[in-house]
Amino acid sequence: MSGCAKWVEIKREDADEGPYQVQQVEFQKKVSNSVAWYPYGYNALAPLTTPAAMIQQQGDSRFHMCASPATRPLVATGENVVFHPVTLSKLHFLNSGNVEITLPSGSLLCNVAVGDTEISAPLGDITLTAQNINLNGSVSVGVSAPASTVTTPTFGLTATTSVVMTSPSTTIGDGVNDVVELMAELAEFIRDAQVQHSGVKSMTAATQAAADVLAAKIRTLA
Repeated sequence: MSGCAKWVEIKREDADEGPYQVQQVEFQKKVSNSVAWYPYGYNALAPLTTPAAMIQQQGDSRFHMCASPATRPLVATGENVVFHPVTLSKLHFLNSGNVEITLPSGSLLCNVAVGDTEISAPLGDITLTAQNINLNGSVSVGVSAPASTVTTPTFGLTATTSVVMTSPSTTIGDGVNDVVELMAELAEFIRDAQVQHSGVKSMTAATQAAADVLAAKIRTLA
């Protein structure tokens, strides 16, 4: 086996298909076919001019492992990184125990066909920072916590069926609780009007009177 290892270069891009990925490589201006070989559970399709180490056995049996020394992210002793040599996106396992996912461009996508996706930090915090954060549930969206705080210049809540808020104490911004309380008072006025008046005209008058009282109270909040 002495002298069978050679430095080669990828010379033709082929589709990744079939049980083995076969690429054309060049050594000393001679082009030949070679099987791309990667660690178990890992796969890639190296582009043109990528350097590789080729092992040539007896006859035409060849396989090679590609490298990307020029664009590799630097690591400390003991660390590991999986990266894209072109976009430089990377998954970095640091000695501190942290795992860093870095995307200079593009999006981070997590697709689960069947099953659940769980993010758990029982002794830590989970922070989501973005221009817009959307939570979409085809059945329901549940938030359960001893204390929940939402701080934003604008907060929109849209439901096609219903919105249910259950809490011993609910705080929704400055002045909003007062408006909610006044709306409850309006409901009480209307209920009393239904009890005291049976005619449609009287009911309309009672409702108008309740609305006038509500409007006057709301104006005092300005």
